Amino acid sequence: MDAKKYAAIYLEFAKAMKAVDPTIKIGGPTSSNDSITFVEELIKQAGDYIDFISFHTYPVDGKTFAADAMLAETPRVGKAADKIREWIKQHRPDRVGKIEIGVTEWHVKVHEDDLTCNLLSGIWATRFIGEMYEARIDFANQWDQFSTTSHGGGHGTFQNDGSMTPRAFFW
Repeated sequence: MDAKKYAAIYLEFAKAMKAVDPTIKIGGPTSSNDSITFVEELIKQAGDYIDFISFHTYPVDGKTFAADAMLAETPRVGKAADKIREWIKQHRPDRVGKIEIGVTEWHVKVHEDDLTCNLLSGIWATRFIGEMYEARIDFANQWDQFSTTSHGGGHGTFQNDGSMTPRAFFW
């Protein structure tokens, strides 16, 4: 699927949904990373039917284990939000301030291991939340609450071994 086809399908779906209930909020494209694939074309073609733009981000995945380098990846969320706002301003100036931006899935990295639940990931998350605040992200969902790998790592905010012990992300 390319961006034009996605936007056309989105538009058809959004029109049908809004016809049934004009008060619902519809958005997308929930791009799988902060390169925000399909977003510009979606704004161009379906701007009247977008209540929010959403994307997922795992900025450190596969890049580094060094603390300073990991922390240096947190501003990527703001760069993506700035790009989205610029596209709204460029292609749909009548919708500036009306289309929200959401990070519908985020964590330090997508592949679960000890790094996704240790103290450094908690520090990283704190900085990342600050970056989302600075970027004026309207809503965000951290991924996820309970996953645990066989060796004790995982994305989970809580240790999923029956103890439900809070991990660094919780604090």
